Amino acid sequence: MRRLEQAPWIPNEDVWQRILFACAEQSLRNRLMVTLAYDGALRREELVQLDVGDIEHAHRLIHLRAETTKFQRAREVAFGVTRNVRTIQVLIDRESVLTGAAASGEQPWKYYDLGEGYCSYDFFAKCPHRLACARCPFYVPKTSSRGQFLAVKDGIDEMLEQLNLTDDEREALEGDREAVAALAERLSDIPTPAGPTPKELGATKSFIPLTQLTER
Repeated sequence: MRRLEQAPWIPNEDVWQRILFACAEQSLRNRLMVTLAYDGALRREELVQLDVGDIEHAHRLIHLRAETTKFQRAREVAFGVTRNVRTIQVLIDRESVLTGAAASGEQPWKYYDLGEGYCSYDFFAKCPHRLACARCPFYVPKTSSRGQFLAVKDGIDEMLEQLNLTDDEREALEGDREAVAALAERLSDIPTPAGPTPKELGATKSFIPLTQLTER
């Protein structure tokens, strides 16, 4: 008689959403482990024994060593590209960090390049207005004396930071006019990091669309 085996449990959409929300509160390390496990269909033992050298970024491959796999056979698996991931250039003011001015809140230390200006809000990635800057007090025009000083100041490092976009942000970024208008309308009554909403700042019709994001 054929033995019946219980089918593997597959999360439904609601469960997946709860998993994603829970992951969003985790550290970068834990989020990366979940992503690699999902992309590469890795077993727990394979995942926890990964070394940095096992990941080949240039070809998006994970090299699984024989001693970590179930059948003691080495193999390679690919990890995917997310459509909603972009990178943005960030300027780091080392002097502000080293002197303690950043820790005390006296002076910003991160400046996100928005094209025509910079955003000096530390938590830019969590700002709802990140793709349509409303020119709140955290905005620094490149033509201003402060913006020009950043361009020539010593001790400024450049780096790239990753942003995870929502679907409507991606559509707006890719030039969907209706998506751009819908995004601006949705944001008009949402407070900026400085407090006032874009409508209160008079910026509803003059958002600065962010074009500096690049594919990772």
